Amino acid sequence: MMQEIDTLDLLDWMARGLAYWMESRESSVELADADARRGYWYVATPYTLYPYGVEAAFKEACRAAAWLILHGVSVLCPIVEGHPIAQHGGLDPLDQDAWWHNNRPKIEAAIGIVICKMESWRDSAGILWERDLFRDAGKPVVYLEWPEGRLTKE
Repeated sequence: MMQEIDTLDLLDWMARGLAYWMESRESSVELADADARRGYWYVATPYTLYPYGVEAAFKEACRAAAWLILHGVSVLCPIVEGHPIAQHGGLDPLDQDAWWHNNRPKIEAAIGIVICKMESWRDSAGILWERDLFRDAGKPVVYLEWPEGRLTKE
């Protein structure tokens, strides 16, 4: 069930990061050093099945990541990171096994996931796999309506 929250309130909640998330879950973890525990949000965007091609998917993922960063949210976006690595490092950008192996530790370290609702996002096996990992870990799942810039919390 999606929870309608004011985008600015949700951005504030996300920008506070891991310490705020743990506090909101009534965790017993020491929260004295909130900045050190801030962490990052994992940004999931479509890639392989994006109807305008992988280069366009990369550029749109950059725009979405930049929008979040401009709103104070620390992010890691595997498409923004991986596309140029594949392009300039001779890796197959569509080798899902290799990328899933690379991204799994980043998923485990992230505060939560922001799923960017770009065209074809529902068709992405990668986004569904990533979302399920975050759900199974009890971490927050947030949706970014794109390009509108509206956020909803699962």
